[in-house]
Amino acid sequence: MHLALTQSPDVPAAGRRMHLLPWPMREPRIVMMWLLRLRWLAVVGQVAALGIAVGLLDLRPDLLPIGLIIAITVVSNLLLRWRLELTDVRPGAVAAVLVADMCLLSGLLYYTGGWENPFSVLYLVHVALAVTVLEPGYAWGVVAVATASYALLIRWHQPLLENG
Repeated sequence: MHLALTQSPDVPAAGRRMHLLPWPMREPRIVMMWLLRLRWLAVVGQVAALGIAVGLLDLRPDLLPIGLIIAITVVSNLLLRWRLELTDVRPGAVAAVLVADMCLLSGLLYYTGGWENPFSVLYLVHVALAVTVLEPGYAWGVVAVATASYALLIRWHQPLLENG
C-alpha cells in the first residue's frame, strides 16, 4: 500500500501533525470522468490514425472490424456517460473500464500488425493509470491483462499489408 502525508487543516500551522492516509485516495467518479475524456480522445486518435494509415501510408487494414471496434468504443462512451449521471462509481468499475479499453485496444492491434504496431505501447498508459488511481489488487489485475494481451498479440495478429 502506498502512503501519503497530509496535514490536519483544523489545527493551527504550529501544532499540525502529519497523518498517514492510504494512497491512492481518488474519488472514483472523478477518475471515471477523466477516463471518459481520455476515451473520447482515443476515438479521435483511432480515426485519425486509420485515416493516415489508409490515405497517406497506403496500408490496407481490414476496415470493417476496425470500424466496429471504434463504434463499440463510441457506444460504450455514451453508455458510460449516461451511467455516470445515474449512479455512484465503485473502484472496481474504473478497473473494469480500463480492462475493457485494453480489450478494445487488443482488437485494434490484432487487425493492425499486433505487437509490431507502435501503438502497442498504449498498454503502458493503461498500466500507468491503474497504478496511479486504483488499489493494488485492481492495479495488478490490469497489469496482468495488459501482459497477457501483449503476449497473445505476439502469436496471433494480422500483418498490415500495403496496397500494390
